[in-house]
Amino acid sequence: MSDRAIKKKKRSGFAVLGVDPGLANLGIAVLEIFGTQRQQLRSLKAVQTKPPSKKRRLLQADSDAERLRFLLSEINRAIDRFDPIAVVYEAPTGGRSARGIRSLAYMIGALVAVCDQRDIPLMSVSPTDVKMSATGMRSASKDLMVASMKDRFTSPLWNGIAKSKIDHPADALACITCVLKSDVILATMRARC
Repeated sequence: MSDRAIKKKKRSGFAVLGVDPGLANLGIAVLEIFGTQRQQLRSLKAVQTKPPSKKRRLLQADSDAERLRFLLSEINRAIDRFDPIAVVYEAPTGGRSARGIRSLAYMIGALVAVCDQRDIPLMSVSPTDVKMSATGMRSASKDLMVASMKDRFTSPLWNGIAKSKIDHPADALACITCVLKSDVILATMRARC
């Protein structure tokens, strides 16, 4: 039996962690759900990493590993704080450079490992599903996505995020909205009651 199974506790709400993965910019959102009607935004975070300066003379792989460790510490912190019943992330699509694809692969592989170690269901959603869930449109702009999530989940948490980075936690939150009525979420909620 896993540590998570032992630590199960009765609670009124269930947290779901959303992740917009990226090595340079990571979006994190936590939504607490109460039954099928009420939801409360609990956390929003935009995490940015930058490659080290040339002066450090790190190999690219070493730099990526360093940045990935930092991002995973942020994800683990959210998991420790909110004890989510599931994690959902936006799956990447084409149109990226080989470097970008490799960076996303590192991030998603690490996310899979973290969720597997902690016995947390992990789900992925497509960018199209994220846009449809958030706005009802298949090709919504970033600004429309952010506005839609801010309208749906009003909270002072939005105020602490730089405007240039706000689309990342908004996407993470929109990922959660895609899976709220999924079999995985509903079954996990029933099992934890």
